Amino acid sequence: MPAAFETGNLTLRPYSIVAEILYNENSQRARGVRVIDTLSGESFEYYARIIFINASTIATTGLLLNSKSSRFPQGFGNDSGALGHNLMDHHSSAGAYGTFDGLKDKYYKGRRPCGFIIPRFRNLKSGSDLGFLRGYTIQGDGERKEWQNNLTSAGFGDDFKKQLTTPGPWTVWMAAWGECLPYEENTVSLHETKRDKWGIPQIAIDFSFRENEYKMMDDAMNTSQEMLSQA
Repeated sequence: MPAAFETGNLTLRPYSIVAEILYNENSQRARGVRVIDTLSGESFEYYARIIFINASTIATTGLLLNSKSSRFPQGFGNDSGALGHNLMDHHSSAGAYGTFDGLKDKYYKGRRPCGFIIPRFRNLKSGSDLGFLRGYTIQGDGERKEWQNNLTSAGFGDDFKKQLTTPGPWTVWMAAWGECLPYEENTVSLHETKRDKWGIPQIAIDFSFRENEYKMMDDAMNTSQEMLSQA
């Protein structure tokens, strides 16, 4: 940022929301953006040869959908109508958790390795018959329970203080982050009537996991349980 300021070509515009991308009918290119000042409500236009949109998956899609013109009546660049469809997000609600009663005389201190990742190992070869497509990775963590795990415990006085300062059992947590298939019905769209305080259409999200994702979650849970049992 300091180096960019030194060029004299950078203008930082805080308290601003980009409402739409402006399109030039003659050059058939984007020519700038319309920005709303969140404090005054005033609208400004900024122009550039190249425009970068760094507003995350959903907000960027909403901005493109709201950037309509006679050339792109369904949203900027949306000739096919695919913009806003096939929304995907990884699932991360399947896994396993285990405790180990041994090694109670062992502990750690300082900067220790905190987590682990097991790379994807499902459906790497053609012909796999697991009942689902794609795969998942497993992330995990091993540690001893500490005082944070007793925040909801009842108690008072010396005995309670001792309870909080005495390490609990060793635990291992494992959870899968899995792929989601593209479904046309999983969408990001602009609400037909609702607007935010600046008059920009609110974003509406219609998303759900399907049979493939739930089968993958079951496999991840069962596999995690098996790994912990074998360990």
